[in-house]
Amino acid sequence: MEARHPAHAEFINQADGLPSYWAKVSLPRADFHLWTRVTPMGTALVMDETLETLIIDDSPTDAQTLSYLLRKRLRCQVVTASDGVEGLERLSSRRFDLVFLDLVMPQLNGIEVLKKIRSSADNAELPVVVISSHSEQETVCHLLQLKVFDYLIKPYNAEALVKRLGMKMNALRTRKSLTKEP
Repeated sequence: MEARHPAHAEFINQADGLPSYWAKVSLPRADFHLWTRVTPMGTALVMDETLETLIIDDSPTDAQTLSYLLRKRLRCQVVTASDGVEGLERLSSRRFDLVFLDLVMPQLNGIEVLKKIRSSADNAELPVVVISSHSEQETVCHLLQLKVFDYLIKPYNAEALVKRLGMKMNALRTRKSLTKEP
């Protein structure tokens, strides 16, 4: 018997231009399954979950570029903040699935923002991707101690960013869909 997503044809062409199909995925030792969108790029977009994403970056150009990639290529809802103070305000008023954080910013730098995020009971486990031009080993080690989700060096290649983060973001989508209250 052929598996079909109840709301979609087997083969679809999404707005992102990637031909894809729906696949039924059974999880080991689980009494349920997930419907997954599979594309030729090898990324699976689980249950059409949209990730709520916050970009904290004082560079409007960098924030716009990253926002475009996240919205168009990785299917995220994006909110931006132009500095660390504004970013923390947004985090206190709304729940996010993922944060992208620049290190060098006015008022509060990225490390200070990350420490405040980790000290908050609501956001202590929030995945944070640091994007910065700093690549000193000491800085990277300090960030790893603060449990960053990933660390990307500017300038980054858009295709490499999409591929590198695609699978990690799919894991976040899966977690979000499995923890959703009915």
